Formats: sequence, structure tokens, C-alpha cells
Amino acid sequence: MNKFLQNLLLIFSMALCGLCIFQWVREGNLHKQIFEMNDEIHTNLVNIQSLRFAAQQDADTISRLEKQKENFNGVISTNETKLKELDRLVDKLSRESINQKETIEKYKEAVLTANDRLKQQNDSIAKQNQVIRDVAKQRDEKVEELKGVVDKYNKLVAQYNKLVEDTQKLTEQMQTQQAGEKKK
Repeated sequence: MNKFLQNLLLIFSMALCGLCIFQWVREGNLHKQIFEMNDEIHTNLVNIQSLRFAAQQDADTISRLEKQKENFNGVISTNETKLKELDRLVDKLSRESINQKETIEKYKEAVLTANDRLKQQNDSIAKQNQVIRDVAKQRDEKVEELKGVVDKYNKLVAQYNKLVEDTQKLTEQMQTQQAGEKKK
């Protein structure tokens, strides 16, 4: 009977060792996944920061172009006044007018191009924000899975501890009975 208990204790010890090894491997894999997700989040944050910097540069360019547009609007109004005053020089003014219209079109195209770039960057920022939300959601899901696994592990450890206590009590009872039989 004593040999049976020793063998039983040895089997339980080996099972616990196997369980510990399994848990270590599994937790190692989970930590690796967490580090990979953190690296991905960091990469996305760096991308967002660079996009914000580009958006700020474009905003500065737009404000500069708007100031130039205001200057040109002032030039246009001045030119219109001069056109009224210099009506007798129609040929000369018509050539200047054509040149000024071409310049205005170029600035309009520049403003439209800048607006298109802004729209593209805003779309890109929105996509990056969605990617960050998705990554954060995945991280939260993995954390919840990890919590579930840890809860299962804690329950298993509690069951194992109870089993060890029961085994110790049985061993003590057996030793007490054997001691009582030896005294008789």
C-alpha cells in the first residue's frame, strides 16, 4: 500500500510537471503575440504622426496660397479699376486681361490640387484611425482570451491543491493506522 501511494504521488508529480511545462509554452506564445501587437500599434502610431506632420505642412501651404489668392484678388480689383480708366487702350488691356486670366486659372488649379491632396490625406488618416481601432479591438479580444485561460488555470491549480491536501490527509490517516497497528 505504501508503494502504491508513492507511485500515485509520483504520477501526480509528473502530471503537474507536464501541466506546468504546457502552461509555460502557452504563456510564452501569448506573450509573443502581445509583443507583436504592441510593435504593430507602435508602427501605426509612427505612421499617424508622419501623416499629421504632412497634413500640417499642407495646411501651411494652403494658408500661404490663400494669402496669395487674396493678394491676387486685390490685384484683380485694381486692374478692373484701371480698365475703366484706360478704356481708350483697349488692345493693351485685353492682352493683359488674357494674361491675368491664365494666371488666375493656374492659381485655381493649384488650390484645387492642394484641396485634393488634403482630401486624400484626410482619407488616409481616417483609414489609419480605423486600423488603430481594429488593432486595439484585437488586442482587447486577446487580453480577454488570456484572462479566460488564466481563470481556467487558477481553477485547475485550486483543484490540484485540493487533491494534494486530500492525498496528504489520506497519507496521514494511513500512517496513523499503521502506527496504531504496530502498537497493538
